[in-house]
Amino acid sequence: MKNPLKSLLLFFHIINKSPNNAKLDKSRGKGRSPGKQCSAFPEGLCRQFSLEEIKAAINSFREDFLLGRGGFGDLYEGIIDDGTMTVNIERFGPFGLRGGREFRTDVQLLCQLRHPNLVSFIGFCDEEDEKLLVYEYISNGSLNKHLYGNRPNDPLSRKQRLTICSGAARGLHYLHSGAKHSIIHRNISSRNILLDDEWNPKLSDLSL
Repeated sequence: MKNPLKSLLLFFHIINKSPNNAKLDKSRGKGRSPGKQCSAFPEGLCRQFSLEEIKAAINSFREDFLLGRGGFGDLYEGIIDDGTMTVNIERFGPFGLRGGREFRTDVQLLCQLRHPNLVSFIGFCDEEDEKLLVYEYISNGSLNKHLYGNRPNDPLSRKQRLTICSGAARGLHYLHSGAKHSIIHRNISSRNILLDDEWNPKLSDLSL
């Protein structure tokens, strides 16, 4: 695995970090509804959404569907397929993603990534100057929230932390050497390790 020192430091940070000594992360998980956990699409399938479908999923980009804002765009929680699947939708600003052919190339690469410890990519929308990516919904939010959040009565157990560390390492190893094209994450942190309803870690926010 590339950059083993950084991965080792992250490992010890997760294991030893007290949940009572840090600031609350408000970037994810705000206003979440208890939606259905969606599963990954079949291998190699990349779904193209119309802008109309995206607007229906998040009620035309209403603020109460917004989970957070970043330097490159906004993250929404939406519902697709007649209310049967909850998803996360990234909407990028003019400087958030490469455009045109390069955007489609990035999307094709994301479609090929399939691993239990990566957030599953579902599809995209590229219409009317809007560029959006659709991912599976992860019910327990970011690891950062559980390490630094106000959860004194429900901290992560040592066993859970070990499971998160080993799962995150497997996800990184897949990106570095198991995927068809090697990918360096470049932004690995507790904010970008998400936890599903069984507390399995999934890496998000890949830098292509």
